[in-house]
Amino acid sequence: MAGRDNEQNPTGHFEHRLDSELDAALAKYSAVEPRAGLEERVLANLRAERARVTNYSWWRWSVAGALTAVVLAALVVGWRLGKSPVMVNHPST
Repeated sequence: MAGRDNEQNPTGHFEHRLDSELDAALAKYSAVEPRAGLEERVLANLRAERARVTNYSWWRWSVAGALTAVVLAALVVGWRLGKSPVMVNHPST
């Protein structure tokens, strides 16, 4: 069937040659190795990112602690204000 298409299509030879050239170019492209040191650069970037994240994580805990202290203080103040004063009536003897 492919042979008949080439007989009926005068550009079949051109298309076949183009396909061959594309296949050869893609084969060269896929055979290329990465530049030397790529793995080391990627790993160095990952280590630097990890160190950067670790350096800034301490402030999250301090903010969380401060917010917890504020909420607890507000709860204690609210609880104390909501309490009605206790009136003790001692009978006289």
